[in-house]
Amino acid sequence: MNLNATLVEAAQRDIRRGNSLAAVRALVPHVQVNPRDIEALNCLGHAFYEVKDLIQAEATYRQMWSLTPTDYRALYGLGVTLGALGRRDEARSWLTATLAVNPGFERAVTRLARLEASTSQRSTQAGPGSRQATGGPRPLTTLVMPEDEVELEQYRRASRKRARIDTMNEHWYGIPWPLRVIQVAFLVFILMAFLGTISNR
Repeated sequence: MNLNATLVEAAQRDIRRGNSLAAVRALVPHVQVNPRDIEALNCLGHAFYEVKDLIQAEATYRQMWSLTPTDYRALYGLGVTLGALGRRDEARSWLTATLAVNPGFERAVTRLARLEASTSQRSTQAGPGSRQATGGPRPLTTLVMPEDEVELEQYRRASRKRARIDTMNEHWYGIPWPLRVIQVAFLVFILMAFLGTISNR
């Protein structure tokens, strides 16, 4: 068993024992160094949710989803977290997407049913003339799932492109800033020398 798996299992035990804060403290440094560790991100999102840090839970699940857009756990985590934040329309979209990927996931079925029942109850209490009855304006950040293989492939390509950009950013910002300055200065010097050569012809 590798170190990462051991760390995640220990964090999961902490969450089950009601000590989610310990899981957060153990996983945050690990994820900062290993931002593509899906299992650690999933566990950290859960831990943030349990300690009621919903903003960080959402950010963690979004990071996980950006790396694995068809992982039902990321979709479900976002649905549950957004529901807890009161963003019901968005939560409904993510929970629906969860079931599109994993139709037999009972917890998503239950959460979505509760959300629908709660929304219906709020609409009834608000009355037909209330803004609350319609749920307000449609949010701009709802999830749109690919409808066919072509759209899914386009989405995968876009995700891979974002991942490559993230990797380049990680490498660049991992270099100490004095060395970055030297590299940029060297490139500028090479460019100026090249332009000077061309102008002298």
